[in-house]
Amino acid sequence: MGVTIDLLDYSLISLEFNNVDGIGAAIATCLMYAMVGPLTSLYIGNTVGNSLFSIGEAKTSQFMAYGASHLPKFGKKDK
Repeated sequence: MGVTIDLLDYSLISLEFNNVDGIGAAIATCLMYAMVGPLTSLYIGNTVGNSLFSIGEAKTSQFMAYGASHLPKFGKKDK
C-alpha cells in the first residue's frame, strides 16, 4: 500500500510538471513533493515503528514488574 501511495504522488507531480507555466510554479511543485514524500514514508515507517514500539513497551512493562517485585528486597539490604 505504501509503495502505491508513493507512485501515486510521483505521477501527480509528473503531471503537474508538464503543465508548469513558470519557475515559481515549478518551485511550488518541488516544495509540495518535498513535503508529501517524507510524509508518506513517515506513515509507512510508523506502521512498522508502532509494532516495534508495542513490543518494546511490553518488554519494558515486564521488566518494570520484575523490578518492582525485586526492588523492595534490595532496599531492605541497604537499610
